[in-house]
Amino acid sequence: MILEGVECAVADRTAVWVPRAAASELRAAAPDSLGGADLVALSETGFLLFDRPICATSLGNGGPLGISPINGVIWWAAAFDGNTFDYCPAEPNVVMVHVLSTTVSPDSPWGPQIWEGSTLSDIGVFLLPVGGHLAGPPASVEDDLTPLIELLFGFGVAACEFGLQASA
Repeated sequence: MILEGVECAVADRTAVWVPRAAASELRAAAPDSLGGADLVALSETGFLLFDRPICATSLGNGGPLGISPINGVIWWAAAFDGNTFDYCPAEPNVVMVHVLSTTVSPDSPWGPQIWEGSTLSDIGVFLLPVGGHLAGPPASVEDDLTPLIELLFGFGVAACEFGLQASA
């Protein structure tokens, strides 16, 4: 269940605060090819918060202009069987990435009560494959999530390179 994965990520992890300068360095360190397995190798769940929005996205169709700032991200290891996504840290085949924003989206995958009392809400989800590699983040003219994907790639590389662990 998708909600179970998000609950595990939020309950099991302390959010990692990512200042703007660190976000820029992580994005610059993003390799040309990486897959979701690199994030899962770091940890099966993760929770990053940005001191300033990393970019704006049309995901979730939020805000008066149809875009929302990206203020954080949660990820969790999942198994997709063709019908459902299940939290599966042992043998994932995708990484579910939830985009967090200060904007509440009418297309949010959750009812507002899920995020009640929070400054952020989940405006939508995208997937990163575990079994293969992406040829690199899409060009930003094609995908407004590119800065976030670059940051996640850079975070995975930095964590593997320096033996970092996501906060538990």
